[in-house]
Amino acid sequence: MRVFKSFILLTLIFSFTCLSALSQSKTKTKTKKLRWPKFSIAQKDIINLKIRQLLHGKKEIVQKAVEKLKAFGPGVIPFVMRKIKDSEPNCNKYLEEIALSVMDKKYIPLVYPYLKNKRKSVRTIALKLLEKFPTKEGIAKLKKAFEKEKDEQLKEELSLALCTFGDISYIDILFEITKKNFFKKRDRILKSAAGIKGEKAEKWLIKKLEQGKVKDKIAALRLLAVAGTKNTARKIKKYMYHKNYTIALAALNAIRSLIEGKKPLEHISVFELVRMRKEWEEKL
Repeated sequence: MRVFKSFILLTLIFSFTCLSALSQSKTKTKTKKLRWPKFSIAQKDIINLKIRQLLHGKKEIVQKAVEKLKAFGPGVIPFVMRKIKDSEPNCNKYLEEIALSVMDKKYIPLVYPYLKNKRKSVRTIALKLLEKFPTKEGIAKLKKAFEKEKDEQLKEELSLALCTFGDISYIDILFEITKKNFFKKRDRILKSAAGIKGEKAEKWLIKKLEQGKVKDKIAALRLLAVAGTKNTARKIKKYMYHKNYTIALAALNAIRSLIEGKKPLEHISVFELVRMRKEWEEKL
């Protein structure tokens, strides 16, 4: 009887030990919830002080505050986001610089909620952070943000970002932006156009080139310069001889870009245009 009781006791102890070990194992393997780095009360006070100094009149003080805030690393981003304002006066340009400088890719999921923030300035910086560190999940969040965004300017920025990531479904918005604000947003537009480079973009833009009005033709040629392929150059060569000078120059620039990656010419004389189009047609 004693032996039997001892056996039961040992069995219970063994079972308890196994369950305890299993529980500890599960605890260890459980993924920790992602959080921003924490700061002490003293550090928080310094961060808030330095953010206030960003509105100081002296540039030296502002620059020192910027550098000090950058030194705190990614954990400073929630403080930055809280201080960004849509109204004046603000120090948004410095706050944006700090956020983009300190951001670490592993904290990208913590940026997603800012896409729903009431303040447009916060949503804008969230977009820029996600664009700097693109992930599949992040791109999906940007698409959802685009669908819900009511501000037209920010909606355009979202479409440009999504084109940069290779989503051609936003090419119509990219095209309209190119027509309206090419010189104001040239670098941004061309970066987005490069993201959708390929046969699908070429086909869509060639159709606009052939069927559109003067502004459509110019916008199509400017985008084809980076979104097209080497085969595109042969398809658009006739536009170098168009009677409209701007269309002819845009075609020449597109061919130079597609064949040899040349930067666009801002303005050349008609005589120079005639000479150069013969030169470049020979290269096709």
